[in-house]
Amino acid sequence: MAYAAKGLYAQLCKEEISHLERYLKGIQYWGLYELSLLANIGHRLSPEFIEYLIITLFSNPTAYAKTLYYRVLLQRFLYKMVLAYCDRGQSLAAQMLLEKSEQLFMPGDILDRVKRSFAKSYYTHTFVDPQKGKKEMLELLRCLLKIGATEVHATLKREYTRKMAQKNRSEK
Repeated sequence: MAYAAKGLYAQLCKEEISHLERYLKGIQYWGLYELSLLANIGHRLSPEFIEYLIITLFSNPTAYAKTLYYRVLLQRFLYKMVLAYCDRGQSLAAQMLLEKSEQLFMPGDILDRVKRSFAKSYYTHTFVDPQKGKKEMLELLRCLLKIGATEVHATLKREYTRKMAQKNRSEK
C-alpha cells in the first residue's frame, strides 16, 4: 500500500516496482483492494507486466463486468494505460486497450464512457489527427461544463492541460 501511495505522487524506483509486480503476480482472485492498487499505480508497472496483467484479467472479463466497483477500477486502469501508451508512442497497445475497455461497459456506465471518450480523443490527437483529437477533447470538456459535471470537468481539464504541456515540451 505504501508503494501505491508513493506511486500516485512520485516515481517508484525499479526495486519498488519489482516488489509490486511480484505481489500482483501472486494474486489469484482480484478483489477491490487489488484492483484499487492496479487502478492507482498500474501505469507505473513495466510494459511486460502490463501485458501479463491484461491477458490475466481479460481471460474472464465477465467476472469484473458484473460488479460495478470492479468495473470502475478496471476501467480506470485501462484509461490511464491508454494515455500512458499514447505518450510512449505505442499505438497498437493503446488501440487494443480501447477495444478491451469496450467489453466492460454496462448501459449506465456514463463516467467510464466519458473517460474512454477522452482517452480515445487523446489517441486521435497522438496518432491520427492532432487538430481533430484536440477538438474532440475540448468539445468533451465543454459538454461536461454544460451539464454541470464540474468535478469530472476539473479532473479531465487537468489531464488535458498536463498532456498538452507535455506534448509542447516534447515538440521543442
